[in-house]
Amino acid sequence: MRLKKVFIGSFGKFEKRGFEFSDGLNVVYGKNESGKSTLSSFINYILYGFSSQKTRSVQTNDKLKYLPWNGGAVMGSAIVSYSGGECRIERQIQGSKNILKITDETGKDCSFGKEPGEAILGMDEAAFAKIAFIRQNDISADRMSNLSDIIQNTVYSADENIDIEKARKKLVDYRNVYRSRQRKTGMCFELENRIRELRYSFDEASEMHKTLLAAEAKLIEIKNKIVYNKEKMDTLEAELRNIEGYEANNLLQKVMDAKRALDAAEAEYRNAEKSVEFNGIICDRETTVKITEAYGNYLRTKEAYCEAEENLKKARREKEEKIKALDGLSRFSEENLPNTDAVSERIKSISASRKRAFIAAAVLAVLSGICLVSRIIKIIPVSASVLNIIIPAAAVFGAAAVAMIIYAVSHYGRIRALLKAHGFTDLDDFYEFSGSLPDARRMIIEYEAKEKLFISEEETKKDNLREALEKLRKLLLPFGADENTAAGFIENMKTALEKLEAAEREKNRCASIYDTFLAVNDLHALSDAAKFYTHVPERDKKTVKREYEFFEKANASLSDLEKTYIKQAAAPASSVRKPSEILAEKQATEAMLKDANEKADAAEMALEALEEACGDLKGGISPRIASRAGELFEIFTGGKYSTLDIYNSNSGIGITDAGVRREAGYLSQGTQDAAYLALRISLCEILFHEAPVIVLDEAFAHIDDGRLPNILSALLKLSEKYQILIFTCHTREKDMLKNNSGVNIIELEP
Repeated sequence: MRLKKVFIGSFGKFEKRGFEFSDGLNVVYGKNESGKSTLSSFINYILYGFSSQKTRSVQTNDKLKYLPWNGGAVMGSAIVSYSGGECRIERQIQGSKNILKITDETGKDCSFGKEPGEAILGMDEAAFAKIAFIRQNDISADRMSNLSDIIQNTVYSADENIDIEKARKKLVDYRNVYRSRQRKTGMCFELENRIRELRYSFDEASEMHKTLLAAEAKLIEIKNKIVYNKEKMDTLEAELRNIEGYEANNLLQKVMDAKRALDAAEAEYRNAEKSVEFNGIICDRETTVKITEAYGNYLRTKEAYCEAEENLKKARREKEEKIKALDGLSRFSEENLPNTDAVSERIKSISASRKRAFIAAAVLAVLSGICLVSRIIKIIPVSASVLNIIIPAAAVFGAAAVAMIIYAVSHYGRIRALLKAHGFTDLDDFYEFSGSLPDARRMIIEYEAKEKLFISEEETKKDNLREALEKLRKLLLPFGADENTAAGFIENMKTALEKLEAAEREKNRCASIYDTFLAVNDLHALSDAAKFYTHVPERDKKTVKREYEFFEKANASLSDLEKTYIKQAAAPASSVRKPSEILAEKQATEAMLKDANEKADAAEMALEALEEACGDLKGGISPRIASRAGELFEIFTGGKYSTLDIYNSNSGIGITDAGVRREAGYLSQGTQDAAYLALRISLCEILFHEAPVIVLDEAFAHIDDGRLPNILSALLKLSEKYQILIFTCHTREKDMLKNNSGVNIIELEP
């Protein structure tokens, strides 16, 4: 990613200020209160906006801190290039309105759906601020003791202040409160044991209470049922005889109804046969389908022809409108367009002739001047006769020079006359027309080709329409119809055929029903059974029969049930806990177990994700970071230290000195800062999928003058891949880099 241009409409102390950055190394120099921090903060703002901060302190709330000093809106823009192209980012904040607009090179909206920095770099604001935005406080030496933890935390959480080890321990402790699988302890195991106990107690109490509460009632109920069942069985026998008579009577009625329906269907079929005759010809289904298809094809081809005809008219109108709309082309007819190449060559020829005339006039004027000067001051020792010739020669040369000037000036008129003859007012008009003429000709050719295509299509559709019409007329002619009456004729044919087919189906259906009735029923037996029919039954025969069998079987077992309930009623009711109380306690305990399991599972998932991320970091990312950081650290220290190792959280960071590995505590503060700076830059190279802008704001405060050139030289080399912005209030960075052509130096006034 590269920042091309930055324009600050109003942001902090800046108002209507523009800055241009090179793609490589940029040094922004200025004394205190010159606006360095404001400019660097504006870069962060244009990429990510203001983070949501509820504090009202100017020190911690960037929105309050960088409100324009004149009380207006916060606004500005930046042109940014990245792997996806180039875009312009504009932001404005005024009151509660927060406007973000992103456009590409053509001015078309290309919003990312998220903050531009996050979309382009693949990192949110926190990651960008912690990795690529390096301030003096970010490389202080007292942060080196736990540097490997810082790297781990930065890679995993984008915040070096979040301690992953502490988070892991808290998650383990939290999980063990609810479930420790190794020791089989925790709230989940306790609740599961309690639920098992309650389930057993509930089952035991339920069975006992059922026996106690139902035994006495069942004894009375059984005795009453025996009497009731006997009465019910007598009633059901009479109901079964009535149902059988009712069913026989209904079957007889259905047989007579089926015969009447068959007679009516046969009469309807005979009438329907007469309705399919048109103009003395019987129309069948196959003929109807052919005519219908031919008529549909005729309508489609007619519609297609009308559409092609309309398209041709539209193409011709578009061609005329486009020609009229072309600037300057309307003054010429399509056949009389001027030959701009010939006119241009003629103008060049006249201009060359004019230039030669001016040169000749200048030479003649110089010769005339030499003659006059020689005559006046007599600088050339010549005879009196020669001196007398000089004056006439000077006059001749002067007159010739004037004549050449007049001749050269006349060329302007020749050019104007040439342009006017071809229909142009001046040279600007001619060159403007010449530039647009190729596009105009190409457009005319395109529209002519388009017009020919539509003409061909219109002729094809017209032929198709003629063929479809001839086919339709041939089919309709025997029935006395044509294309104008085809729709009504087809509808009548379909209606008549549907009526005939429906009548035939109904006749066959009625015949089948009547034949079936005769085949499966004995009419004499039905007449005998129908004599027992007295009223319409309220229930079906199957239900009544099933009920009769039920009562019959029930009475056979009632005596045994009576003895069983007598024994069950003898158990003491006071010795059993109520099932409702046990059920309520069980449901409450199950809810507690569900909540505990969810919390334990959540802790397990978090631990697994944390372990997996840390494993990836240790096995893949950390070695790459250490390798690249070691290369940079060796350059920063002039080759004194060849490696930079990341140990565990207890050892921190180490270096190799004369083949011996030492902890970073042996290093000076400035050397430790250089090591941390190397690590920051290596994180930028490895973690961002798009090369970020590296911002160094007063990052070399503790670096001495001996090693600073090494660091600046390395940064200059890195600037071939990254855009680097160095903000400083010291002149040494500027002085060391000012003679380098690849460095852009921007100086801010206080």
